[in-house]
Amino acid sequence: MSDEQDFNTVEPEPTQAINLLTYLGHSMVSANEAVEVEWTRTGNTVKFTVYVPSADMGKVIGKGGRIANAIRTLVRVAGAKDGVETSVEFSEAR
Repeated sequence: MSDEQDFNTVEPEPTQAINLLTYLGHSMVSANEAVEVEWTRTGNTVKFTVYVPSADMGKVIGKGGRIANAIRTLVRVAGAKDGVETSVEFSEAR
């Protein structure tokens, strides 16, 4: 067996994590068209940035960050099914 990596291989998108995060984001805000989810992949790690309107940021973060942490946990599980490690950040919409 060769230890060489095939750098021409395209890694699949973490679709379960993307779909879950998009669904949760749209479900929690009043103007769901304003929610954007961006992601970048570095190796086996996917970093998600969720852009939420400032008026709805409190709903998404929750008291003491509990809702945000629950969302991160759910996305981590979905990412594991996709074979990636995940991190989720929340930011005010641009």
